[in-house]
Amino acid sequence: MSMRMEESEEEVRIALCIGNDAYAEPFHPCTTSANDAAEMHKMLERAGFGSSLIINAKNHELDLAKEALLRKAQRLAAENKQIVVVVFFSGHGIDFEKRTHLVGTNATTDQ
Repeated sequence: MSMRMEESEEEVRIALCIGNDAYAEPFHPCTTSANDAAEMHKMLERAGFGSSLIINAKNHELDLAKEALLRKAQRLAAENKQIVVVVFFSGHGIDFEKRTHLVGTNATTDQ
Protein backbone atom coordinates (compact mmCIF):
# COMPACT_ATOMS: atom_id res chain seq x y z
CA MET A 1 0.00 0.00 0.00
CA SER A 2 1.50 3.34 -1.01
CA MET A 3 0.59 6.77 0.21
CA ARG A 4 0.72 9.88 -1.95
CA MET A 5 3.40 12.37 -0.81
CA GLU A 6 0.94 15.15 0.01
CA GLU A 7 -1.12 12.81 2.21
CA SER A 8 1.90 11.76 4.25
CA GLU A 9 3.22 15.23 4.97
CA GLU A 10 1.71 17.88 7.17
CA GLU A 11 1.41 21.37 5.70
CA VAL A 12 2.62 24.21 7.90
CA ARG A 13 1.90 27.84 7.06
CA ILE A 14 4.26 30.52 8.36
CA ALA A 15 4.43 34.23 7.64
CA LEU A 16 6.42 37.35 8.44
CA CYS A 17 4.73 40.75 8.07
CA ILE A 18 6.80 43.92 8.37
CA GLY A 19 5.50 47.47 8.18
CA ASN A 20 7.92 50.40 8.35
CA ASP A 21 6.51 53.93 8.65
CA ALA A 22 8.95 55.82 10.88
CA TYR A 23 11.92 56.50 8.60
CA ALA A 24 14.56 59.09 9.38
CA GLU A 25 16.19 61.40 6.83
CA PRO A 26 17.06 60.98 4.03
CA PHE A 27 14.03 58.71 3.62
CA HIS A 28 10.52 60.06 3.78
CA PRO A 29 8.14 58.54 6.32
CA CYS A 30 5.47 56.22 4.97
CA THR A 31 1.89 56.79 6.07
CA THR A 32 0.18 53.40 5.75
CA SER A 33 2.91 50.74 5.89
CA ALA A 34 2.45 49.75 9.54
CA ASN A 35 -1.31 49.54 9.12
CA ASP A 36 -0.96 47.53 5.88
CA ALA A 37 1.32 45.00 7.59
CA ALA A 38 -1.00 44.71 10.62
CA GLU A 39 -3.99 44.05 8.35
CA MET A 40 -2.07 41.46 6.33
CA HIS A 41 -0.92 39.79 9.56
CA LYS A 42 -4.55 39.48 10.74
CA MET A 43 -5.69 38.13 7.38
CA LEU A 44 -2.92 35.52 7.29
CA GLU A 45 -3.69 34.38 10.84
CA ARG A 46 -7.36 33.93 9.86
CA ALA A 47 -6.11 31.81 6.93
CA GLY A 48 -4.23 29.49 9.29
CA PHE A 49 -0.75 30.99 9.15
CA GLY A 50 1.49 31.32 12.17
CA SER A 51 2.36 34.93 11.49
CA SER A 52 4.85 37.30 13.11
CA LEU A 53 4.30 41.06 12.91
CA ILE A 54 7.10 43.63 13.16
CA ILE A 55 6.44 47.36 13.04
CA ASN A 56 9.20 49.92 12.35
CA ALA A 57 12.06 47.46 12.12
CA LYS A 58 15.62 48.74 12.13
CA ASN A 59 18.15 47.12 9.77
CA HIS A 60 19.45 44.61 12.33
CA GLU A 61 15.88 43.68 13.31
CA LEU A 62 15.07 42.96 9.65
CA ASP A 63 18.12 40.69 9.45
CA LEU A 64 17.18 38.85 12.66
CA ALA A 65 13.58 38.35 11.54
CA LYS A 66 14.64 36.98 8.13
CA GLU A 67 17.17 34.64 9.76
CA ALA A 68 14.59 33.38 12.28
CA LEU A 69 12.07 32.69 9.49
CA LEU A 70 14.69 30.82 7.46
CA ARG A 71 15.73 28.71 10.49
CA LYS A 72 12.09 27.83 11.18
CA ALA A 73 11.49 26.85 7.55
CA GLN A 74 14.66 24.71 7.53
CA ARG A 75 13.63 22.97 10.76
CA LEU A 76 10.17 22.21 9.37
CA ALA A 77 11.65 20.93 6.11
CA ALA A 78 13.95 18.61 8.09
CA GLU A 79 10.79 17.22 9.72
CA ASN A 80 9.42 16.48 6.22
CA LYS A 81 6.67 19.06 6.53
CA GLN A 82 5.25 20.83 3.50
CA ILE A 83 5.83 24.53 4.11
CA VAL A 84 4.00 27.55 2.80
CA VAL A 85 5.91 30.77 3.54
CA VAL A 86 4.65 34.32 3.04
CA VAL A 87 6.79 37.41 3.56
CA PHE A 88 4.97 40.75 3.41
CA PHE A 89 6.94 43.99 3.56
CA SER A 90 5.51 47.48 3.35
CA GLY A 91 8.03 50.30 3.44
CA HIS A 92 11.01 51.51 1.44
CA GLY A 93 13.19 49.25 -0.68
CA ILE A 94 16.31 49.90 -2.72
CA ASP A 95 17.45 48.14 -5.89
CA PHE A 96 21.23 47.64 -5.85
CA GLU A 97 23.29 45.37 -8.06
CA LYS A 98 20.16 43.66 -9.45
CA ARG A 99 18.83 42.86 -5.97
CA THR A 100 16.08 44.52 -3.98
CA HIS A 101 16.94 45.31 -0.37
CA LEU A 102 14.45 46.07 2.39
CA VAL A 103 15.19 49.37 4.13
CA GLY A 104 15.12 49.51 7.93
CA THR A 105 13.88 52.63 9.70
CA ASN A 106 17.42 53.54 10.77
CA ALA A 107 18.97 53.28 7.29
CA THR A 108 21.27 55.93 5.90
CA THR A 109 22.48 56.46 2.35
CA ASP A 110 26.02 55.31 3.20
CA GLN A 111 25.01 51.77 4.28
